[in-house]
Amino acid sequence: MVDNNHCMNNPTMEQRLEVIASMRAQETGVYARCDWLALENSEPPQSPHTPQHATCDVNSDCREKMVVWCNNVVDFCGYSRETVEIAASYVDRYLATPAGTRPRRNRMDFQLLFMTFLYTAIKIHEETALDTSVFAGFGPEMMKPEDIEEMELKLLHALKWHVNPPTTMGFVRLLLEAVPEDVIDAETLHDVHELSRVQTEFACSNYHFVTVPPSIVAYCAIMNSLDNLRLSAKKLGYVGYFLSLVLKIDCNSDHVIDVQSFLYPFVTLQMIDRHAPCDRKESSRSIRKRRRRRRRKSLEDSPKSILYSSFF
Repeated sequence: MVDNNHCMNNPTMEQRLEVIASMRAQETGVYARCDWLALENSEPPQSPHTPQHATCDVNSDCREKMVVWCNNVVDFCGYSRETVEIAASYVDRYLATPAGTRPRRNRMDFQLLFMTFLYTAIKIHEETALDTSVFAGFGPEMMKPEDIEEMELKLLHALKWHVNPPTTMGFVRLLLEAVPEDVIDAETLHDVHELSRVQTEFACSNYHFVTVPPSIVAYCAIMNSLDNLRLSAKKLGYVGYFLSLVLKIDCNSDHVIDVQSFLYPFVTLQMIDRHAPCDRKESSRSIRKRRRRRRRKSLEDSPKSILYSSFF
């Protein structure tokens, strides 16, 4: 008799490759993102009473600041930063639709958009959710729970309920699991995972990566991490070639090389800052628990204060 639970917890290489192939198809299909800043955004504001500072065109800095704010919220609440990447996927895809025209031009709408989509991502992908009244409290005084609920409906309709995008760290985990055990030991794999996470979090906030598929970012992050951990040239070459076959990409293409070069300084800085690989005994769950214990208690560090001080 086949133990289905065992199969689910211990997938075969063939099953992993099927999942990766499916995720690759999704990231270039219904979950593909485009350069929404390049879209026409010169329409005048719909209301003459909208404050002037709120009608300035949204730019890449606005997006970066909102991602930083989202990271502060999930840290404050003890959630995973991978949920922020999911929310950013919602935002980027929504802004490329006709429904995203106004938020592309109005910073207040853009702010509400990001806050709502983080709320939705948390509700779908985290074990516990926040009430809309609590989430609205993180925003401006004029923001109401009804605003979040209304925006959420717009999101679901515009994205046609495609709310489970493949994430960069999802690819990282699957790719590392696919690497043969006799090539990289478990301790090194853990270090690669943590160093890759640092790079993927940076990529999430930087508009430069909006059009880069998560699988490419994952591949480049893994290779940068292995390079910094001083893996032998022979093994590094083998892993790079093996993973490129798994993803069916050209690892020597200018695009992949450019992405890897762009990410490289961040893993190098992380290594210098730590002076050694990260604590191998600390799991992602324990990291979230530690963040939960370190919740900021002062009003100055609350998500609401951070949002006001950084966005406008």
